[in-house]
Amino acid sequence: MERKYLLKRFVIKKCIKHPRLFNLIKKFRKVVQDPNVFSIAISYEEAAMYTKQLAKKIPNNFDVIIGIPRSGIFIADILATKFGRPLTTPDLFVDGKIWESSLIKKPKNIQRVLLVDDSASSGKALDEATKKILRYNPKLTIKKAVLISTPNGKKYVDYVQLIKKPKHLLEWQLIQNFKLTKFSVDFDGVLCEDCPRGVGLIEEEYIEWMKNAKPFMIPINEIDTIITSRLEKYRDITEKWLKENNCKYKKLKMINLKSDYKKNLNTVISFKVNAIKESKPELFWESNFREAYEINKKTKVPVLCTDEMVFLK
Repeated sequence: MERKYLLKRFVIKKCIKHPRLFNLIKKFRKVVQDPNVFSIAISYEEAAMYTKQLAKKIPNNFDVIIGIPRSGIFIADILATKFGRPLTTPDLFVDGKIWESSLIKKPKNIQRVLLVDDSASSGKALDEATKKILRYNPKLTIKKAVLISTPNGKKYVDYVQLIKKPKHLLEWQLIQNFKLTKFSVDFDGVLCEDCPRGVGLIEEEYIEWMKNAKPFMIPINEIDTIITSRLEKYRDITEKWLKENNCKYKKLKMINLKSDYKKNLNTVISFKVNAIKESKPELFWESNFREAYEINKKTKVPVLCTDEMVFLK
């Protein structure tokens, strides 16, 4: 069983890194049912790498780099640093404010600007920013760059690195997305950091860790159900942590066992699967890849695995 799972994971990782292999396996999915369909999520690390590749397509002849808040600033900052150019946003630019440093000074005569966003689909955000900038100075030459574009969106930009279908998943948008989605989440490894190995063996240390666990990925939108393999007896500690970290949720489901020694992987997966079937979310966030895989397979609910940054659907 474990060997079969590890083989599946190996194949999935290869698919993520090699889209052609991913598409080939999709074609044979009627014959080979595993692995499930996985779509690629783009992480911060990958975004930085792709932005450096995008920079090679862009001439370094712009006076200012303008990033569209908030996600566009992340990409624009990397480009501005690489090109040695000052950075700003559309609103700050029309107010005459540009971020500079001791080495990178604000130019006296601005003629060419590079407008940057993380992605383009309808082109609306880029168009609105362009109009705002041109109202301020109609003589400016504006070029547009994005890291990712849909096939339709590429006609609105001058420079783009990746072309992807709509609803591509971006790690830096996870916290603000899913406003209209009923979603549930795991706790440790998602809302907070994962418990360090060995800490759970001594209850006093484990309780102290739960009280002071560092927040990790807390959505700004209300979570329907938090489904965690933490024991029910730690509910008060867990609810207090959620309140202190301003985490909005409707329900908190915890595993009802007397001790952690009675927990194993199958028990945890069975608990989460039953809880998900009961709460019926449209999406579930899970940190552990093995659990994410089994949950998706047994519930057919799309699962975002935050450890691997892959989307199981």
